[in-house]
Amino acid sequence: MDNICYVDARTGAHFMKKEKIKDLERKGFKTLKQIAKECGKQSISSGKLFCSLNNIKPDVSFPYARGSIDYYSPSSSSALIKEFVSKANNEIKNIKRNPNLEGLSRSELAKKYNISFKTVKKYNLIKEEDFQKFSSKPLSPTTLCKKYGIRLCIFQSWNPGAEPTENNIKIFSEKYKSLTQEEKKLHRSQQMKKWNQSPEGLLAKEKAKEALNNLSEDEKKESVKKCKAAKEKNGTLGWNAQCKYIYNGKGYNLTELALQLEHPEWKRIDTVVYKYTVDEKTYDYVPDFFDTEKKQYIEIKGQNFFDKNGKYIDPYQLNRLKNGTITEAEYNGYQRRADSKYKCMIKNNVRIIIDSSDEVKQIVKKNKNLCKNYQSNSASYTSGARKGIKLSEKEKIALSEKHSKPFICINNGKIYKSLRKCADELNIKSVTSITNVCIGKNKQTRNGYIFKYLEDYNKENV
Repeated sequence: MDNICYVDARTGAHFMKKEKIKDLERKGFKTLKQIAKECGKQSISSGKLFCSLNNIKPDVSFPYARGSIDYYSPSSSSALIKEFVSKANNEIKNIKRNPNLEGLSRSELAKKYNISFKTVKKYNLIKEEDFQKFSSKPLSPTTLCKKYGIRLCIFQSWNPGAEPTENNIKIFSEKYKSLTQEEKKLHRSQQMKKWNQSPEGLLAKEKAKEALNNLSEDEKKESVKKCKAAKEKNGTLGWNAQCKYIYNGKGYNLTELALQLEHPEWKRIDTVVYKYTVDEKTYDYVPDFFDTEKKQYIEIKGQNFFDKNGKYIDPYQLNRLKNGTITEAEYNGYQRRADSKYKCMIKNNVRIIIDSSDEVKQIVKKNKNLCKNYQSNSASYTSGARKGIKLSEKEKIALSEKHSKPFICINNGKIYKSLRKCADELNIKSVTSITNVCIGKNKQTRNGYIFKYLEDYNKENV
């Protein structure tokens, strides 16, 4: 019975079994399909993968017309295959993708060493040795700041001269997060004031003025046309450039539109009605509405335009005085203008309505849903609009040359006028990294290139 001849009914091929299959199964020999079923799997692909990775061959094989029936012994092969096949599908797939990881996927190694998968891809970390070497490197100040939820420039502005160690950044991060918005704004305005008064800030202002003066009349006209086109495209019509609602071609904020809908007899004003003089300068005054029935102009103002004594003030300039961005003499000049404007309102019997009054609040609440029908979806010129403009490669390079200073690559001695062209030629991912090297923020780019502005290079090599 050990040697039985079998004939394939379809092909007529003859083959001989050396042992009975039943006897093998009684001894514990199993096929890959039987092992997979015991592990609750439907497919034998994971068993085949394990055998190919570990070079395991079947202990007994019975040939037949379409191939062979393979059996694995219970002592070693079958048990090892079963252990592998019983693993989770994702784990098996990861090993299949990268057999060099010795049982751990790249994502599992990234979790183990607390490295983001974006960083794993960026630095091409493959083996566990790569992960170990990378994790042993000290984190850069920028990465440390990201870790504690702040920016490096903020740490440096609040802690001039302090070393950006992890402990210093951690302590400052806790302190910074406890600050109020007013304290942050005050610090920012003080830093801006210092910058404006510094030699670098004054030089930047001079360069900006010089660039503006160097524009030809045609370029200035073209700039005005582009600005006008952008305003029309984004719904920022006429004098009210920050309007969020458009009604009958006029710009409104929510309170103004709610009042307009409540009082159709009111006419929206967008032309100069009165003039007033302050310190020998004449200014235009444009009220908000004209009541066609009562023949009276109307001005909508906030409660913050009046101090505790009822005196009319300019709240924006008052905040600038508190923050230290303007002097007291400059603020007094703005206040004289506010007083003069208020006197012009009183003199011409302009009706002043406070937008925070209970009456106005009820009108806004009543017409709020109706106002949504007139909302401008693109009331501000956002970066999204700019991103919609697609430039060709030649246009990008030409634009880059127009706004870049000539610089030299120390590695090859070549002079470039375009950041974009240089980045493409030297396979540098970000043009900002070139600028950072030129200004001395970084010593070199990640792929080892060193750059200097041509004028700085010439000065050093005179």
